[in-house]
Amino acid sequence: MKHTSFCGKGSKWRRVDLVAAVLLILTLTACESRLVLDRVEEQRLQPLQRTDLFQASTANDEVIVTVGNFGVIVVSSDGGQSWKRQILEPQPTLIDVTHCPDGSLVVLAMEGQTWLSKDNGASWTEFDIGTAEVPQALTCDPSGKLWVVASFSTILNSSDQGKSWQSQSFDEDMIFTFIQFFTPMEGLVTGEFGTLMLTRDGGQSWQRAEPVPAEFYPMASLFVDMEHGWVAGLNGTVFYTSDGGKTWVKQESDTTAPLYRLVQSGDKIYASGDFGTLLVYQPQDDGGDSGRWEHTLIDVGSRSFLRAVQSLPDGSLLVGGGAGVLKIVKPGLDHKG
Repeated sequence: MKHTSFCGKGSKWRRVDLVAAVLLILTLTACESRLVLDRVEEQRLQPLQRTDLFQASTANDEVIVTVGNFGVIVVSSDGGQSWKRQILEPQPTLIDVTHCPDGSLVVLAMEGQTWLSKDNGASWTEFDIGTAEVPQALTCDPSGKLWVVASFSTILNSSDQGKSWQSQSFDEDMIFTFIQFFTPMEGLVTGEFGTLMLTRDGGQSWQRAEPVPAEFYPMASLFVDMEHGWVAGLNGTVFYTSDGGKTWVKQESDTTAPLYRLVQSGDKIYASGDFGTLLVYQPQDDGGDSGRWEHTLIDVGSRSFLRAVQSLPDGSLLVGGGAGVLKIVKPGLDHKG
């Protein structure tokens, strides 16, 4: 009996210990949950987040603007040192951004809208493009006219900052991927099947140049004038023309990664792509067309894609893309050679 009584007493104390242990675990769990939620809330308030997928950047004289998926817009007024975050509703897929001569900013959504800001990105006004085709890229020409290219060989323009649009199509099942104007009259478009279209009358008519070989799909394009330019795409492939598309030269490249953006910064041309790829163009000493694209020594700190690349007035580059990467790099030793 004494043994039975002793065991009962021990069971009582074990029950007390068990209750205390459970309370301690619940207390620690609650503390940990608060800490986790605090970290989540802290991250949510950050201007740059790891889930961001930045697609394009532009800069006027006052601010830098970068846009991405899910309606994300970040704006910097101090040269990229800090950012303010906004989300457009209903979180459209923002794929391009440009600025016009008057400093206004325009964002393009894949769902078929443009968003206009006249106050350096503090507020945005939405306008519907009015097309069933899927927009791919936009630009603002030197006269302030907006231009958008889209699927089914469609080119659209707006003379009133996006309030109304005129559309033309070449009635071909072909995606235009890039548009650029040098003057209000002179511009060009690149697209699927190696297409290069030129206009010298402000877009009233377009002439087809000789296509890039092998029906090349240009994922990135950059021309310095109507005659000289590059197109780039899958497998690190880059083609160059020095005669307005009459002939094309394939240039050597140090990568097989897809290339998504070409940008000029000072006297340098850069290409960015997947896996954190950032190349710089090294021209031939004799000035020929067969230059080479080499890896830079710039550490962008990412193995994700880089699409949002913008040159800045001080010669630095803004590079951004997947995994929330958005940073300023200062080219110095640009290549390994």
